[in-house]
Amino acid sequence: MAQPPYQPPQQGYQQPAQQSWGQPTPATGPWTGKQKLAGGLLIGGALLAILGCFLPWVSVSAAGFDESFNAFVEGASDGYIVVVFAVVAIIFGALSYQPNPPRRGVITLGIIVGAVILLLGLANLGNIEDEAPGIEIFGGDISPGIGLILVTVSGLIILAGAIIAIIAQRSVNKLSGSQGGGRPYSPQGYQQPPQGYQQPGQAPPGQYQPPQQQYQPPPQGGGQQ
Repeated sequence: MAQPPYQPPQQGYQQPAQQSWGQPTPATGPWTGKQKLAGGLLIGGALLAILGCFLPWVSVSAAGFDESFNAFVEGASDGYIVVVFAVVAIIFGALSYQPNPPRRGVITLGIIVGAVILLLGLANLGNIEDEAPGIEIFGGDISPGIGLILVTVSGLIILAGAIIAIIAQRSVNKLSGSQGGGRPYSPQGYQQPPQGYQQPGQAPPGQYQPPQQQYQPPPQGGGQQ
């Protein structure tokens, strides 16, 4: 009985595993607009805090005597603390505009700097309010200056920047996770998948494919059994 000709398995180009072409992953991609806004709030709030340290923090008037004091009055250290923390916020706020910024550092330091400056501002406002009754007894008056108010507001601005950075980071993480980890980031922008879809069994363009040969069994002697 004659056997059917042997058919060798077809070999050719096999389609690679499909990749996910989503958004950049949080570890490598550039920051979103919200995250850059967060960096701008850190820088703006820190500059406002430094300016407020040189403006009057407290104004005192008593018996025809009027005087204002800023954060660097003799014996006070709050002004120096605010300036140091504000400089740190400016540095990390500027880093947020880099292609691969230290995101956790910006968020963490934003929270710390904003909280410290805000607490210092509120503490000094509380001290002024506590001292006001004693000065008013002698016909005097004490009130917070514009500088102290600006420093307190700057702490809120820096905290707002840190909160916006957290929200933006969570959005990026959620989008990246929903699309299989995101696409590989490239500075040139979006990378299209390979063009020219090939069905299994076909060679890609420009690749040599040897001709298929059919197996021919040798003649059997003596005829069929």
